[in-house]
Amino acid sequence: MSESRKIKLAKLILERQELNKMSPKEKKRYIMLTLILRDLNLLQKCLIYSGNKKSSEEPLVSATTTISFFFLKTLISKIHEMWTFLNRNEILDNHSTFSNELKAKRDEIQKFFSDNKVEEIFSFIRNKFGFHYEYLDDVDLLIDEGMESFDQLEIWLSTWDSGNEIFASSNALVLSVIFRKMSNLGFEGDEKNLMDKIFDLALDAARIFREFSVSYIVEAFSINWRQEEEIEIDVPSISEVHLPLIVKGE
Repeated sequence: MSESRKIKLAKLILERQELNKMSPKEKKRYIMLTLILRDLNLLQKCLIYSGNKKSSEEPLVSATTTISFFFLKTLISKIHEMWTFLNRNEILDNHSTFSNELKAKRDEIQKFFSDNKVEEIFSFIRNKFGFHYEYLDDVDLLIDEGMESFDQLEIWLSTWDSGNEIFASSNALVLSVIFRKMSNLGFEGDEKNLMDKIFDLALDAARIFREFSVSYIVEAFSINWRQEEEIEIDVPSISEVHLPLIVKGE
């Protein structure tokens, strides 16, 4: 049975006179932070939702891997993008007015990426398979080496209008390339351990970036929000929500 929870949402309004207090750079910071925060929230939820529907039947197993891997690599890519944005805009350095709580959240982000192998694997996933679909040649050898362990390649095709194509071997090959890179960087364990590790790292990073961003938005801008209303709504438990894996075209 689906379980519901009640949550409160407060609607805040920023009036024009408050907006006028913000410099162009502050406006950019605010908009970009909220957009990245939106992406982190959505991708984290979709990653969790995609794992809530379990099946041992093909092609659902391959479909689950496809959708989970998509959200995982995209979430990791967004996290690395946010890390780059925070650094290039010196948001983590301008902390003279930070509260102790916000400084602690800043420190948690810096500690997370102070582990070189974590920063490198996030960068690797973002640049090779997250956003750019590697169009340079430096990944050719990695894919070629990974394909040596495959005796055949597997795909599932559907009718043209349903969008249910599943490229099982492509997912498996790219994951094997990522796992090999993780091992070379110093991560330990078999493929299951490595998958669990990168999954946990992605969710942990999403949490600390989200907590920092929310606190930063509240503290860092010299503006006053007006609370217009507060509502309470019923929502499902996160463990009860799942995304459809294979759908019928209309």
